[in-house]
Amino acid sequence: MKIRIIAANNRGVFIGVDSEQAYYVLSLQDTNEIEIGDVMTGDFSGSSTFGAINLTKNTKPWICVEDWECSLIGAVTLLLRLGDPETIHARSKSFPANSDDVIHKVSDEILRIQL
Repeated sequence: MKIRIIAANNRGVFIGVDSEQAYYVLSLQDTNEIEIGDVMTGDFSGSSTFGAINLTKNTKPWICVEDWECSLIGAVTLLLRLGDPETIHARSKSFPANSDDVIHKVSDEILRIQL
């Protein structure tokens, strides 16, 4: 299965989306190995740590699947909870994690860039 990274917080937690528009929340210790826009492959069907393959960079980062096949709102909510982030990045925009209605602002930006 392949997912494309579409959002991240500043603490090494990412949201990916698959071809069926299911969302995945991934965490990793080395944020330099995954960036927004990267395409990842692996078995994203369980909450476990494993070596995925970053097809964009041809690397094998160790990730933890925090949640899989979740809703966009659920993925953004979890992105805000994990690692106590200060900033959420969604492709072309960044949002302060403590700003008003940040879940909907990030969700709207993600939906906008997926069109």
